[in-house]
Amino acid sequence: MAERFVRGWKVAPDRLQGLVGSKQLAAVEVLKSEANANYLNDVFMTLGDDKAEGKKVVKNALEAIFKGPLELEQAYEYARVTELLLNHAARPCGDEILMQLTYYMPNDAFGRWNPVLKILGLPVLAGLWGETNLTFPWPGGTSDVDWPAWTLLQGASLEAIEAELKPITREHLNALSDAALVDEEGANWGANDCRDELWAGLEQLRSWVTEVRCDEAKDGLAFAKQGNSLLLLMDGSQ
Repeated sequence: MAERFVRGWKVAPDRLQGLVGSKQLAAVEVLKSEANANYLNDVFMTLGDDKAEGKKVVKNALEAIFKGPLELEQAYEYARVTELLLNHAARPCGDEILMQLTYYMPNDAFGRWNPVLKILGLPVLAGLWGETNLTFPWPGGTSDVDWPAWTLLQGASLEAIEAELKPITREHLNALSDAALVDEEGANWGANDCRDELWAGLEQLRSWVTEVRCDEAKDGLAFAKQGNSLLLLMDGSQ
């Protein structure tokens, strides 16, 4: 079975961008961070034929972000190591959102959930879910990497999504037609199992939005005392 997942971070985009070329961090700090203990091997093996090669690629990509120069042909590597940078410098949100059953929703939307989110009355979230709109480490418009998908929810969009999610209950999902959730291939697990997974994901996302909107005691490397955004990573089966 294919699987996607979504992770989230509380981040101040300007502070994150300010790390690029600033030499405030070194690759070794990120690699040794306890926050990355459970994530390093996956990134190493994604970027290299073996752990040693992958570690070298990761280290070089991080050093390029922190010290320069940035190379456009290395955009995919930068997109992959951003997760490690965020684990260390931003505020990771709670457990990841799983998209195992909902990956097979019968539609052609890249984010898979988008048509159902629209039916549920979540148009802003539906328009942004799975949409790559962050081109870090460039300030904007340079990278054409669309996988993994990095989605920044900020400002008015984040406020609108918070308002959209607030009234949603499990009863709203119960009212969805089975045909919106599963096709004949999905009959093995059923529409209600799909509803369960979607509801768990929406509840998790709602908690992340609430968390991100809360103030911090002080500024961090990639988050601020106030006015933070929610940065989402969609990864796994493309």
